[in-house]
Amino acid sequence: MKLFKFAFLLACVLLLHKPCNAEIYVIDAAKNSVMHNNLGMNYFNEGYYYGAIQEFKIAISLNPNTQASAGYFDNLGRTYLTIGYPVLAEDCFINAIKLNPMNLSYRQHLADTYRRMGKAVLNGKLEEYLKSKNPLDSVMVGLLYIEKGDTSAGIIKLDEFCITQSNLILAEGVKSYLKTITPKRHENL
Repeated sequence: MKLFKFAFLLACVLLLHKPCNAEIYVIDAAKNSVMHNNLGMNYFNEGYYYGAIQEFKIAISLNPNTQASAGYFDNLGRTYLTIGYPVLAEDCFINAIKLNPMNLSYRQHLADTYRRMGKAVLNGKLEEYLKSKNPLDSVMVGLLYIEKGDTSAGIIKLDEFCITQSNLILAEGVKSYLKTITPKRHENL
């Protein structure tokens, strides 16, 4: 009887103890944030802005402090602009610039946001950026002049930035932008 109990116990242990071949599933927040951002873009393109906003917020919360999340903040801000909430968009673009200060489009979106917030806000922000000691803020000054309607002053300020900060990646983006807004010069001149 003892032998039977021992054999039974041994058989139970051997049968119940299967080697565990299960893979360990690791949640990758960066990959999930990309998925949520892409879903948000799909919603945005379909005109489902509430869903887009929620997906961008999820993407940001999963991966909050990277250059990739600068794009998520930008997408969220553009969605807010689309539905007419420039005050909410402002913080999004400011966060995008903080996370990736060398991206010109984030600054362009912020300048557009200030224009949409009204003349008083646009003029106030222009004064604020004019007082700044940060050389990158001169790009915002140029863009705000352009949004204000003073294109020549904006071009001059952006040109000055390109000359004084020619080694920055942002200067390359500004040069490309200037080519799109400046009139073509005649080759014979």
